[in-house]
Parts: sequence; C-alpha cells; structure tokens
Amino acid sequence: MPESKIPGPYQFLPFGLVLLSSLALLPMRAEAQSASSQNAPAQPSGGPAPASAVSGSGSSPAPASGASASNTAGVGTGAFGSAVGGVIDFYGLMIQGVQSAQKSIQGAAGLNVHGLIAMGYESNFDYPYTGNNLYRAFDYFGANNFELIQGELHIDHTAANEPGFVLDVNTANTAQVMYGLTTYYRAPGPTGVCPQTPCGWLDATQAFLTYTIPIGNGIVVTAGRQYGLVGYEGLPDWQTTNLFESIGLLYNLGEPFTVTGVRALYAFNEKLSAILGLNSGWDTIASRNALQNLESRVVITPASWLSWTINDEFGPTQPQNTALREMVDSFVTYTPPIIPGLSITEEAYYASQQGPAEILPEFPFIVPAYIPHSVHWWGDGVWIAYNITNRLQAGLRGEYFDDADGFRTGILQQLWEITFGLNYKLTKQTMVRWEFRHDQSTDSPFPTHANEPDLAGMNTMLWTAMYSF
Repeated sequence: MPESKIPGPYQFLPFGLVLLSSLALLPMRAEAQSASSQNAPAQPSGGPAPASAVSGSGSSPAPASGASASNTAGVGTGAFGSAVGGVIDFYGLMIQGVQSAQKSIQGAAGLNVHGLIAMGYESNFDYPYTGNNLYRAFDYFGANNFELIQGELHIDHTAANEPGFVLDVNTANTAQVMYGLTTYYRAPGPTGVCPQTPCGWLDATQAFLTYTIPIGNGIVVTAGRQYGLVGYEGLPDWQTTNLFESIGLLYNLGEPFTVTGVRALYAFNEKLSAILGLNSGWDTIASRNALQNLESRVVITPASWLSWTINDEFGPTQPQNTALREMVDSFVTYTPPIIPGLSITEEAYYASQQGPAEILPEFPFIVPAYIPHSVHWWGDGVWIAYNITNRLQAGLRGEYFDDADGFRTGILQQLWEITFGLNYKLTKQTMVRWEFRHDQSTDSPFPTHANEPDLAGMNTMLWTAMYSF
C-alpha cells in the first residue's frame, strides 16, 4: 500500500481544528464588536449575527471598562485572531455591498437577483484511481481534493397581472453534471469532446416564463425548462439546499433533474394544491416526444405539522425512444409538535419502463446502450433533521435503491447508504456543513487504488462552505 495513503479521518485534523477555531472566534468577535458599538450609530444590517442569536445563549451585562479592555485584548491579539477579525470585517463589507447591489437592480430594472456559491473538500477513504466518487451527483468530481461545487445566479421578474420569467444559471461542478445528463439540440460527440458551447461550464438549469391567470385563487402557468416534480430532494439553489450537500441515491439515480414543458399550479386552499403539466421527457430539451409526458403533483397538508406529497410521471421520456415510462412517488413530512425542531420525512417510489430501455451510463460517458425488455426500479428513504439551536442542525439520512435490471446504474445491484451530518449557520447568508456517508452495494462497483480489487462499499467525508444571497 503506498505510503501516501494516510487514513482519511486523521489527514484533515488540522483543517478541522482551524474550522472549529474559526467558529469559536466568530461569536466572540461579534460580541466584542457589539459591546464596543453600544453607544455608536446603528450599522447597516446583513453582517454576522450576534452570538446571542444562538438558541440557549444569553447576553451578559457589559463588564467594567478595565475588564472590557482586557477581554478585547485577549481576543484580538495574535496573528490568527487578527486574520480572523480581518476576514469577518471584510465579510461584513461584502454583505453590505451585495445587498446594496440587489436593491439597486430591483429599483432600476424590477429584477430580483439572488445566488449561491458552494465549495468544499471531500475525503474518499479508498483513494479511487478514477479520482471520482461513484454514484454521486455534484460532488462526483474531485475525490480527496478541494472543489467548487456550485455557483448559481438567479434572476426573476414576477409581478401581478404581468408576464414574468425565472432564470437560474449554474457553473462549476453543477453545470458540468447537468451538461453530462442533459440531451441538447446537437447530438453528443465522442467522449471528452463537447458538442456545443459553453461546453459544460455554464448551464441554464431553469429558464421559463410565468403568468398567473386570474381565475379563482390564481392559476400559475409556467413554460420552459424547470426542476422536475418528483422527489423530496432536489437541485440545490439559493433558497433550497437540501439536508446534505451530497445528493442521495433516490434522487441521483432514479428521478428526473429537469423537464422542459408547460405546467399549471393551483392552490385550492391552505390544505390542498395541485400541479398538472406536459413535458418532453426527463433531462432533455430536444426530444421527438415533445409535450407527450404527463406530470402531476398533489400536496395535502391536513395540519401544520403534517404534509403529504404525491407525484406521477407518465409517457415517453427518452429523447430518441417512444417506450413508455411511469413513476409514482410519494413522501410524507412530519414535524411533531411535542418535539420542537424535529422533522421526519419518508419517501418511496416505483418506476417501470417498456422496452427497449436506454441504459443510463455512468457519468460522464454518454454512449447509450439498450435493454430489449421492460425494466423497473424502486427506492425508499428517510430523512431526520433536528435543530439543536437556531444555528446548529443535525441530520440523518438512510436510503435503499433497487436496480434489479441494471437500468439506472449499468449493473444488476441493490444499493443502500447512510449519512450523518451537521449544518452550522455562521450568519444568515453563510453556512458550513460536514457529513460522513457510507455507501454499500450487493456487487463491487466502487473503485479503489490501481491494481487493487473494487469494493462493495465506499466511505466519504465532506466539508462544505456555502454562501447565498
């Protein structure tokens, strides 16, 4: 075994210590700034939240002047403390600048502008020779390396009784994955050759028009490329980031990422809403099956602590294949009133397709293969989230995915995974995330070092820093 293969949990101990030190210093810095500015004019909002915002933490009376000077010196001395303080000050100025630009654009052009940047480091304990994390989505690239996972820019214009639009543009790993999974107007070229510009570094993940028809409570009609309806998890964006940074098996392997078509949303009341639409298939904007796939969603909310969502997709979904596919998906979210901060969600789905069925190859290879007979796949998953404080959240996810025909993964296998993680909100806009995940297969698909046998399991640890506005 190569000497450089250091056990994963220990290799990044210095990184973890620096991160924990930064988390500890940030509230201290905020408290020191708050104490020193008690008699100063109010500052613009948007900077780091004070430490008193943390659930369970109270603010202490201001110390005497001598004690205050001593504590401030203790926090601010040293190169590390000065560096962290400088970063925090710069962050506050950046937040003010972003908010000012958002207001200016809104006032001048009537456009809402938001965005997301996510970057992180993922440790794959098996050091795969491919350099990638198998059966992952946006953290597929860069095992044991720093990665820019996502850069998103969201622009929308929505006003009552007026046509509007929504545009979500992604770059970095997210754009590259969407490029590899989406059928565009030009035919795919040889492996490694981009058939069109921008060649995977930029992706218009959502681009659709919207208009509200003034009938009843208002029928919201949208037309264009949009996120798929199926699934509890979804594509991360500036307002929805999922419980974990890594996308689960159910969504990544068994559900559509995007669809292109027309859909209508109507909310009957606070307890019942429905969506009905037609699209051209899964993950395609160029299909011979234009607007032939029927999609629907019903959301039932009998109480504030209980929600039930039912989704269905039916029709030809592959760009060059008229074989019918159907998926029925359902998930229930329960937030027990007796345990504040706890949320439990369970999702289950079943999908089948007539033959010939086009195999989804391992990303990023896009050369298709076909199974002549009908196929099916199904999955079940549970998500448990608990807000320990207003800033700190713990999460647990368990999933099972059955690919009995090898249609979604290329081999006949059953997969399961379990993930545990923590999400910590440094400020309203910034969050740091940590997760440990174990994937297991009934086969041995997970690569390890060259000249070593493939494995039935894979262990990874992912650290992420995320900023949204």
